[in-house]
Amino acid sequence: MSLAFARFVSRLLIACLACVPFQAQAGMIGTHQTTVPAAQAQSARASLVDQLQAYGVADDLARSRVAALTDAEALDLADRVADAPAGGFTLEAAIIIFVALFLVWRFTLSDQAKAEQARKGSK
Repeated sequence: MSLAFARFVSRLLIACLACVPFQAQAGMIGTHQTTVPAAQAQSARASLVDQLQAYGVADDLARSRVAALTDAEALDLADRVADAPAGGFTLEAAIIIFVALFLVWRFTLSDQAKAEQARKGSK
């Protein structure tokens, strides 16, 4: 890695850290905000079991999976079960793979990387 590239990346990181605000906020919340009503959680669990069965999950397996969830998780998943990835390929995974492949190409396979390796070998 060349010194100019390292300086560029360092300056870029410094600029990014300077622009991003580091703010944290903490406050007191009441117990009524943290608990989920039991009736609401129970209906969400029943709905979730039905939705999982519609996707082809066996009845006993769907019930055991939903039983392992907390009330808040069951409510959240019941709202977004159709959109939740089930081991699928997400956009974030595609971006990470693309960046990793680009970096491998840049530092090992590109003409510039080969030229840098040749220069190091001739010294």
